[in-house]
Amino acid sequence: MLLCQFLVLDVSERGDDIQAADARKYKEREFSCPYCSYASSQKGTLTRHIRTHTGEKPFACSYCPYRATLDSVLKNHIRIHTGEKPFKCSECSYCTAKDANLKRHLLTHNRAKQYLCPHCCQCYGDVHTFRQHLLSHSDSEMSRESPV
Repeated sequence: MLLCQFLVLDVSERGDDIQAADARKYKEREFSCPYCSYASSQKGTLTRHIRTHTGEKPFACSYCPYRATLDSVLKNHIRIHTGEKPFKCSECSYCTAKDANLKRHLLTHNRAKQYLCPHCCQCYGDVHTFRQHLLSHSDSEMSRESPV
């Protein structure tokens, strides 16, 4: 067993040679955080990490007072103001401002619809969308059908 400050590597299981890709993956982390024990092999990654300690938010929205720690987070935020929805479903008319929302949406086309609404009998493939739908029913409708 080969021990190092940053990883434990059992060379007996893998043979004596470590592939070049693995060597790059596990190269020495030369950039250390001055606030905690975090270290990174890339300066930019460390810079982003340090913002978790300092609270620095260098990216400012031009529409409102919002500030972000990452440029990509600011770009997503600006879509609230512009209405831009660049992520489009290839199977239906759904579009969204966030790629994560599209990924979740695409699952609705690929999985069995196992969540059945007891109020309108509409079916859903994921629990998140199902719960959102349940909230769309009025409180009066829910209280009429729910035992007290």
